[in-house]
Amino acid sequence: KKLILLLLFIPLVSFGQIKYKDIMKIKNQQAFEKLMFDKQFSETESDNDITLYYALNPTTVEGEVRATKFASYTPVLFKFFFTIIRTGTSTNLYTGVVTDAGIMANDYDSMLRKVKRKCKFVKMFKPSSTNYACYECKDSEFDGYLAFGLVGTQGVITNIPSDD
Repeated sequence: KKLILLLLFIPLVSFGQIKYKDIMKIKNQQAFEKLMFDKQFSETESDNDITLYYALNPTTVEGEVRATKFASYTPVLFKFFFTIIRTGTSTNLYTGVVTDAGIMANDYDSMLRKVKRKCKFVKMFKPSSTNYACYECKDSEFDGYLAFGLVGTQGVITNIPSDD
């Protein structure tokens, strides 16, 4: 019985998780949209026709879309952008008490650890107020560097052209 419960739980844990191998396969808009479908992200409305926007389990509060993960793709630039909210709460499984846990490790942290192991650090890049650590990954099907940054309590993962 315990094995059956464990097997039922495993798919729930991987729901919406963005992994290293997923990012490495984004070579075009088709691959990005397939990833969004596979990870069950919902397309959200946008105020422009240039960029595609997605969110994981989005809700709208006072006209603002809220979710724990956001993704976008700009076809004319072959550019993807993931925003992963890193704050959350923790529930004590014994007492049921919910506590504010602050920053919690998630997809962003595990992917950054894997990238540090598998890819070569190239440079720090600061195009605006966000400082990005850029990595060259031989496994990537996209051109350029894979870049990681922090914006407040959000982890950001994007691709940056190698000639920047």
